[in-house]
Amino acid sequence: MNIDTDRYLVPFNGDGHAVRFFVFPHAASSCFTYFRALNRFMAGFECFGIEYPGHGVRAGVAFASDMSELAASIAREIDALPLKTFVFYGHSFGALVAYEVARMLERSGAVPPRVLAVSGQRAPTVPVRPPLFHELNEVELLAEVRKLNGTAASVLNDAVLLNSLVETLRADSRIGDSYVIDIAEPIDSILLAYSGAHDEYITADDLIDWRGATRRSCSVAILEGGHFFNLEGSAFFEMLRRDVIFGLGSWRNDAVRAG
Repeated sequence: MNIDTDRYLVPFNGDGHAVRFFVFPHAASSCFTYFRALNRFMAGFECFGIEYPGHGVRAGVAFASDMSELAASIAREIDALPLKTFVFYGHSFGALVAYEVARMLERSGAVPPRVLAVSGQRAPTVPVRPPLFHELNEVELLAEVRKLNGTAASVLNDAVLLNSLVETLRADSRIGDSYVIDIAEPIDSILLAYSGAHDEYITADDLIDWRGATRRSCSVAILEGGHFFNLEGSAFFEMLRRDVIFGLGSWRNDAVRAG
């Protein structure tokens, strides 16, 4: 796999598919966290990972300074691709980035994703509640990381990797925690919203409020698990595949609500 570290889009497979699937990873993560799941469960889609600057294979690149800069750069790369139906999926921080990219594409006159799937994240109209990760000291931040239960012990036990994790998490949280918007123009995408039943950071109301982010239908599902329920076994991605395929198939008959 040839990877251009100047680009956000990382191709996961070949391009001989009718629909593209873009994954927006959670904070302080590489898109390759989702590589295996997508290649297993999204067979039949042309899959791309979004690699944020300062993350994964782009570790030497400066972090994005704000959501507008980050989303605009990603939107430009996606819009430059040959026209094809596409789907976005973002988890946690990635859900907010995916939504803002979809919003930017539509506002610029480009085509938005047919389906936007989000998980483990409040709707962007919901005010952020403490703790704000980027404001925590290192001891407090690491306590929250351990509570999230989404970081490998090999990282937590390695001082160099842990320092990199803290730096990257602060950078992402600074962007995500400041992203609260008044949605005057909901996007024209079918929306799928998921969370874990035991996620201490996201309430059922936070998830339901995603319904105001789209002019089309929005389904909400609360599944077994914590904040990283999406990476706990195969159940989530099996459901996501079914829901995405159903959403794509029902697009033409999906009622568009007034903005």
